[in-house]
Amino acid sequence: MIAKAVILTAGMGTRLRNITNDEIPKPFLKINNKPLIERSVEKLIDSGIKEIILVTGHLDHFFEKLKNKYPGIKTVKNEKYEVTGSMASFYCSRDLIGDDDILLLEGDLIYEKRALDILLSLEEKDAILLSEDKKMSDDYYVELSSKNNINRITNDLSEINGNFGEWTGLQKVSNDLCKAMFKKFETENNKKLGYEYCFEKVAKDRLVYCKKEEGILWSEIDDEYQLNGVIKKLYSKLLEKGEGKYE
Repeated sequence: MIAKAVILTAGMGTRLRNITNDEIPKPFLKINNKPLIERSVEKLIDSGIKEIILVTGHLDHFFEKLKNKYPGIKTVKNEKYEVTGSMASFYCSRDLIGDDDILLLEGDLIYEKRALDILLSLEEKDAILLSEDKKMSDDYYVELSSKNNINRITNDLSEINGNFGEWTGLQKVSNDLCKAMFKKFETENNKKLGYEYCFEKVAKDRLVYCKKEEGILWSEIDDEYQLNGVIKKLYSKLLEKGEGKYE
């Protein structure tokens, strides 16, 4: 039973500076008066997660305040967040992860709880949740092998051959896979490495199951286009599914 999650929240959110004015971190953007990060934390708690590790960076003091509201939260700061990528942030959580299996999430997501239910119900210890192509402005696509492993990850659909899914930013990661990713990061000597591409690298030597589930309600919020899509379309669909209890 997985009882621990890691959320990557260190980024500066440069493409949303017209909205945040660098006064709040991107995960504190509010949809109907509820910050993205709190929506995610509450869904995780409702799914049985007891400890939530926030890897912070930009405006980290915002996240420290969440500890008073949610006792299960721990934080660790990526001190070099301005010059490193998401895998460096994930690497910062290694001591707090210890020997546990985890859920790994991005901090700029809004999603229905069913996405977590799907991941947690899978028999596979390592699983990446994919959806159909949502045609957002900043998509990562995963080309799948015949065993639903990762063949490649790309932003360019023209590079894809065969079956594929869109990266949702929601993963279930065994402790063995965590350690394999940390070791790969140590040997790669690439401080800008994205955690997605670290998955791609370790998947060449081990099965990392990809679960493609069409119809999941989710979005990342990297820019104003995605934010407007959530406000105008996605949020009303979440409410229809009863997700309004997270207000």
